[in-house]
Amino acid sequence: DSFDIDFFGSTLTQNNLAGFGPDTGAREMRYSNIGTFNSMVVDLVVTGSSSYNSSNAASNGKNGKFGTINLLGGTDVELTFTVVANGTNTPVEIGELFFSLFDLDQSFEGKMLERIYASDYKAFVIDKNAENAIDIERVPDGRTVFKSKLHGIGCDNPKDPKTLGP
Repeated sequence: DSFDIDFFGSTLTQNNLAGFGPDTGAREMRYSNIGTFNSMVVDLVVTGSSSYNSSNAASNGKNGKFGTINLLGGTDVELTFTVVANGTNTPVEIGELFFSLFDLDQSFEGKMLERIYASDYKAFVIDKNAENAIDIERVPDGRTVFKSKLHGIGCDNPKDPKTLGP
């Protein structure tokens, strides 16, 4: 079974990642009706560690077909993404998930670079043209790190997660 996340068709019903707001209540971001899996409507819940810091938490949420999370430069956060039954906190185990991360770049002088650590997955796929833009390696704790190698120039910000161009 496969499952595509649909941010565009979802509704952001809770926007309070790690308690930064702008909403109050549960310390999470919840994308309701992110899709349907085995005839069940599901939500995506994103939670963040206490290290989360944002320069503009109000910009968290959705941007077209993408979910967005604003992270203050020079900081890090551990995020957990959980697919749950709609309106509940009951996890739903799915077979396969199509999940794109984009705009992994760095400042012009390379003083600030972006990196993503990933764990608890079976496989990943990257475009063969991305080999010049990112480094990928296993770190001692078993996670995989994806690190930027190039300065971003705007054309690397796609409009559709299924159409990631150069």
